[in-house]
Amino acid sequence: MDKTEDICIPATHFDRRRVRWVPEDSHIRLEVRLPAPMVRELTILANSRGASIARVVTDELEHLVGDNTHHGAGEEN
Repeated sequence: MDKTEDICIPATHFDRRRVRWVPEDSHIRLEVRLPAPMVRELTILANSRGASIARVVTDELEHLVGDNTHHGAGEEN
């Protein structure tokens, strides 16, 4: 059986104040508050794709953070 490596999720400026180590293949719950018009558009997009809103948001965020070069100096990858 293959064991996945753990990755470090750095402490945040708000809420969780400590580092977390989780398996790389984990799915972590993230609660965010979004403007109603944005939620509307995400819902329409999800419905048109026949996917969940979580799947659509994950796909869209992958384009933003999928490339590690977006991290600032001194930030954990």
